[in-house]
Amino acid sequence: MIAVIGAGPAGCYSAYKLASAGEKVQVYEEHSSIGKPVQCTGLLTSEIYNIFKVDSKCVLNKISKARLYSPEGKFLELKLGKPNIVVDRTLFDRQIASMAESAGVKINLNSKFTGISGLLEKKAVINGKPIDADWIIGADGPMSAVAKSAGLYGSRQIVIGAQARVKMKCDADCFNTYFGHGIFSWLVPEGDGVARIGVVDNKNPSALLTKLLSKVAPKGKVLEKQGGLIPIYNPSQKLVKDNVALVGDAATQVKAVSFGGIIPGLLAANALSKGIEKYEDNCADVKKELKLNLLMRVTMDKLGVKDYNDIISIIGEGKAKNVLEEEDRDFPSKFIFKLIKSEPRLWKYGLKVIW
Repeated sequence: MIAVIGAGPAGCYSAYKLASAGEKVQVYEEHSSIGKPVQCTGLLTSEIYNIFKVDSKCVLNKISKARLYSPEGKFLELKLGKPNIVVDRTLFDRQIASMAESAGVKINLNSKFTGISGLLEKKAVINGKPIDADWIIGADGPMSAVAKSAGLYGSRQIVIGAQARVKMKCDADCFNTYFGHGIFSWLVPEGDGVARIGVVDNKNPSALLTKLLSKVAPKGKVLEKQGGLIPIYNPSQKLVKDNVALVGDAATQVKAVSFGGIIPGLLAANALSKGIEKYEDNCADVKKELKLNLLMRVTMDKLGVKDYNDIISIIGEGKAKNVLEEEDRDFPSKFIFKLIKSEPRLWKYGLKVIW
């Protein structure tokens, strides 16, 4: 039997894929319901449809444009080659859980992982009682108790996301990114006059969120606030030790540019289902994309206000804009060299990492 700890997208999708491959799987979730609390923006690229078909009931909005704002207010508008979708995270998570159950997975709620017992045959301890499982899959978030218990936690950096759902007037067909405001910030419209506005930072995201709200939604009404911890991808993170494996946020499988973890987590779950013993090797493509994301983040963190203003202007002038519009941002390996080749002036910003 395989025990999956955590019923988020990466956990339930891992369970679904493993069960579909003939494994006996149970999921253990500490909360009393799936999909709550919400700690994610819920903006997904069209890549999600290459993984599985999202139920239309989960989709709140479809977006075909993006605006990238410089610190001084200049912006670049991109027409997305394929629409992005904004999902209701609770319904989205529950859809994947339902897929898992349909494949024969048993989902246990109110079931808290409290440690690992045994030296040779490690067993997951749930609500204080050990359970028999051949494999333990940690899908329990950035502060993964499974990773800590198994000696897989490693050295990881954690940032904090703060988000508000705001009733306001906004372009329902466009999401915004604001460079130079925290590590990363956004406005994502749900449609129907409601937007998700948020900030990621490692110091005080709540204060930065308040500042961003006053700037982009001065007359907006805050309906609710959400937040959570986000890991920065660690390329040295081990994924398997003994009979324990990690997936999703628990494995730091999050894009360091935008801090989205759903697509990488689902792709890693696919790799996991092809054989846990070969998971490290099967996950090579996911690791490559996440490492490129990390290098891009290192570059971005070295840029100043003038740099961002210049980059927005440079991309808007030439073929680089077409590259960004056509390529999927989940896979930087497919566009990063095309981008620099299309606009050689961008090279100097990458060189800031070396200098």
